[in-house]
Amino acid sequence: MSLAHLKKKAGSISHLQDKLNQMKNKKSDSGETYWKLSVDASGNGLAEIRLLPEIEGEDFPFVQVLDYGIGVWNKEAGKKKWYIERSLETIGQKDPVKDEFWALHNLGTEEHKAMAKEIRDRMSYIVWIYVVSDKHAPENNGKVMKAKLSPSIWKYVDSKLNPDETDIEDGAEPVNVFDLWEGANLKIRAYNGKNDMRSYDKTVWMDRGPLFKDDEKLEEIYS
Repeated sequence: MSLAHLKKKAGSISHLQDKLNQMKNKKSDSGETYWKLSVDASGNGLAEIRLLPEIEGEDFPFVQVLDYGIGVWNKEAGKKKWYIERSLETIGQKDPVKDEFWALHNLGTEEHKAMAKEIRDRMSYIVWIYVVSDKHAPENNGKVMKAKLSPSIWKYVDSKLNPDETDIEDGAEPVNVFDLWEGANLKIRAYNGKNDMRSYDKTVWMDRGPLFKDDEKLEEIYS
């Protein structure tokens, strides 16, 4: 082992400064920006999106992700503070947060069960989309973006890819909604329903067909 490589970097500090700044500015999901349906003050939102196919070299056009969140009351701040992190179960490993949930739950007391309830899981599905239109964020129109779809939205994707027996009896057939030519646009409509809970039950699929008839435009989007 030699010190020669260190002598070459003697006095250099910029790479350490860059690393520290990266650590200070680090955000969840590596600072990536995800498209999110914009809503008005009443909770109403409307957007039309197209799910895009997998990138060359990938097997699937989506990734299923599980997060855990723990809310802990902070007396000094007068509010809950949250631990929200990606679960190791996302990559097929055991997660200590889940182990802690069952450890608390299995103690059996009401106090420990209440503590266990503070540990919440959240499933989401990461996809690439083309934003056809976004009523309350028109600056996103025509953009290719990553999106984190909640189970409330994903169920529409699932039902189109895997229609149940009743739908099949009514003439439905499986549709690859990620296909640029044979897929379909998803029109997402949000509103505040019962108890002011956000609802997406007015979301619908548009007719099947190409996102654009011009293959050069499709190539531009895919690239």
